[in-house]
Amino acid sequence: LLKPGLPMWESLRNILTAYAAHDPVMGYVQSMNFIAAFLLMAGLHEEDAFWCLVALVTTVVPGYFSEGMAAAKLDQRVFARLLHIHLPALGLHLESLAPDNIVCGIISSQWLLTLFVNVLPTEATMRVWDHIFATRSRAPLFASCLALLEPAASEVLASSEMGEAIELLQGLGDSMRPEQVDSFVAAVEAHLDGQLSPEDLVKETAKERGRHRRASDPG
Repeated sequence: LLKPGLPMWESLRNILTAYAAHDPVMGYVQSMNFIAAFLLMAGLHEEDAFWCLVALVTTVVPGYFSEGMAAAKLDQRVFARLLHIHLPALGLHLESLAPDNIVCGIISSQWLLTLFVNVLPTEATMRVWDHIFATRSRAPLFASCLALLEPAASEVLASSEMGEAIELLQGLGDSMRPEQVDSFVAAVEAHLDGQLSPEDLVKETAKERGRHRRASDPG
């Protein structure tokens, strides 16, 4: 997003340095730079961007960037579970391409850990983030996963190898045209108003944690 020498580079470095001092236990973790850079590119001043980063990391995705990334690993399994619920054919197909939800793990970590920065067009990402800040929940992230996958389901189902499926999935956001952003956001909102509200996500996360609890799971 930002490269050395660009006007906002110094601000980005200041934010990440300040975060490391603010939370010395966690410190700076890769992927935070994407989030902080996006906040700056959205027009926030340095201090406001810092506090938004703190809110996102500690309130919306707590545990994503802590040692062991326990919450992020749990959410990879939650993503696979939601895929089997909402797009069962696609969930089964990806599972058939690689065991232990490897494909879901790779894709969800790319999408969720960056909060869709560098995955979706800027306008789409900003509108997803509007819902994240409004709900203070990860639910809009999972709703975005489903909204991104639904139109491409038949194409993904036609893939015959893991590498082919991953390449296709990684390019879904890049292929979104400006005129498709409104329909994408409408699909995200439909999921949030339907069976993927913040309350629903809390329940599904608890079910997944209880179903296959691992020593690394948070809570």
